[in-house]
Amino acid sequence: MLLKGMLANLATGGWLDDERYRLIRANLLKDVKAKRSVPIWIISNLNADDLWRHLKGIHTGSGAYEIRSRYVADELSPLIQSLVNGSTAVDSEILDSLSSYDSSNVGKAWEKALERRHVDPEGAVTSARTLLEMICKYILDDSGIEYNEKFDLPKLYSECAKSLSLSPSQHTEQQFKKILSGCHSVVDGIGSLR
Repeated sequence: MLLKGMLANLATGGWLDDERYRLIRANLLKDVKAKRSVPIWIISNLNADDLWRHLKGIHTGSGAYEIRSRYVADELSPLIQSLVNGSTAVDSEILDSLSSYDSSNVGKAWEKALERRHVDPEGAVTSARTLLEMICKYILDDSGIEYNEKFDLPKLYSECAKSLSLSPSQHTEQQFKKILSGCHSVVDGIGSLR
């Protein structure tokens, strides 16, 4: 991570590109999820001079470079994990299950939706709708069921649900009907969003 390298360099008496630091800091603070993991000293120190004063205060004298470098690494670890993972546990579980389908496009569509959800919510909805359409078509193709390419998402989902015995009309128990009707409602809602 660029920020870690820049701060480690500063912690050991090196130079820090003030303009680049401000840009990285601003982008991190705009990201709602990342902001939760940004160390408070990065939030409160706006430029290289402020950062150097903070880092110099961590330790001076013998072994200062090593101690300050370790401090930077330890302090940035939660932020780096957040950015590397970039997802919640649920996101990872869904991505893992989607990767079991042969279509790499399914995984790409999910990743696109995840990337967009904070910065472009409308785009995230569009990506989610595309993902659902792709999965339905994949399941129908895999099951050998023909469908019209012009089917909208609710129609694709209905055909897919029937093929998997997940249509509310295929069940008699009220709880299953309620759950499966709810799934249809969600898909209808996503299909109608633009």
